[in-house]
Amino acid sequence: MKKAYREQGESAVIHGNSGRHPANYTDEKLREEIIRLKKSEIYQGTNFTHFRELLEEYENIKISYSTLSRILKSSGIISKRCHRPEGKRFRRRKRKSSFGDMLQADGSSFDWFGNGVRCTLHGFIDDATGIITGLYFCRNECLMGYLEVLRQTLVNYGIPLEFYADKAGIFLVNTKKSENWTVAEMLAGKTLDKTQFGRIVDEQLGITMISAHTPQAKGRVERLWGTCGLKSDKTACLFGYG
Repeated sequence: MKKAYREQGESAVIHGNSGRHPANYTDEKLREEIIRLKKSEIYQGTNFTHFRELLEEYENIKISYSTLSRILKSSGIISKRCHRPEGKRFRRRKRKSSFGDMLQADGSSFDWFGNGVRCTLHGFIDDATGIITGLYFCRNECLMGYLEVLRQTLVNYGIPLEFYADKAGIFLVNTKKSENWTVAEMLAGKTLDKTQFGRIVDEQLGITMISAHTPQAKGRVERLWGTCGLKSDKTACLFGYG
């Protein structure tokens, strides 16, 4: 370095790459064009990956994802991503360990026979195994439909420990009634009146009724209707119609 300084002067201590662009340098005009295109109406809704693919296909601009991301982020542009909505998130409930521990109950109104007439398919499905313990058609969702499915279940499988159903009036008395209770009644442990179905399963069979707050909570029986819908022609022959 001393020899170079004596021969070349101050220029000898200047790095050889000084003033040169790095190998991965992107031309300023190209940077401006990429930013302009991303802010345009055509591309502003795309994420970085999709935008990069569209640049190569329609604008004849080939650029690596890392370079594209660096250029756009330096201009205050962020990638459009799908984020889960804020709010309460539910953890998936584990299945029961044994058959008969819990049956999920529900009814689905649909044009099952393809004749333009809606009817309701009532059904129970075992939470642990996914076995369907009973199905029955009625014109509307009703007590008779659920009692027939209950009869099929008892005859073929026995008495389950729990029922998991929604808050339909067939299963539970309207909870608004509890809003009119006095403080003394609540302290005394007063409970809601039971429906006819509730009295049968609780008092006569000893089955515990559990109410679901959302359809997702009893997802197995909700997904059952999609399965039955694919086989609706066979279902009409296999199960009774009330």
